[in-house]
Amino acid sequence: MKSARDVLLKNDWLQSLAQRLNARELPGRFAQRRYSPNWAYGRHFGPIMREHQRAAVVIFVYPSGDGWSFPLTKRPPTLPDHPGQISLPGGRIEAGESIEQAALRELSEELGIEVDPHCILGRLSPLFVYSSGYHVTPIVACGSEYPQWQASAEEVDRILEVPLDMLSELATPVPGRLVRGNVELSFPAWHFADEVVWGATAMILNEFRELVFPSASGI
Repeated sequence: MKSARDVLLKNDWLQSLAQRLNARELPGRFAQRRYSPNWAYGRHFGPIMREHQRAAVVIFVYPSGDGWSFPLTKRPPTLPDHPGQISLPGGRIEAGESIEQAALRELSEELGIEVDPHCILGRLSPLFVYSSGYHVTPIVACGSEYPQWQASAEEVDRILEVPLDMLSELATPVPGRLVRGNVELSFPAWHFADEVVWGATAMILNEFRELVFPSASGI
């Protein structure tokens, strides 16, 4: 059986993606802003709060059918941070961990997937999530075969498997709405598998989209 490292080294598309991820300039804020909620007033891009937590998330791409996919998770309504929302696997960086180590640990804890650290393709632009006080760095990693999911019931309510081709839909945000107290808020969103993807997750994915489809983004 081929290792994930073999797949990485022998796959031209993955090699090209890794090169774009490690380029000097990433799409960054330009791509993220398209999905920044109006009520954020740009705070995702302002000074980071002195009291903040460092976190890491991972876009884990794996072969699926004739192409590649990655997982999103729906968070259980019992979680204290962002309950019920769609997110990328990830969480707080523990003492002594690197960003990459934390992201892969969280992937293992949430979905039961072990990834060879050599199959990390690179990082996306960090993002400060002011509502929860997390400074989040996304990484991209790859696997060699279709995963055998072992989701944590405490952290994952549903797994959404997203074909990479579906990312093209992020180029055109659609309106999303939620009610907080007596106020209805609107925000740019992406609808997938009967779920609404918005906020930091959508901001991260839109930057990833511009790297997956560089010709459409002018990269």
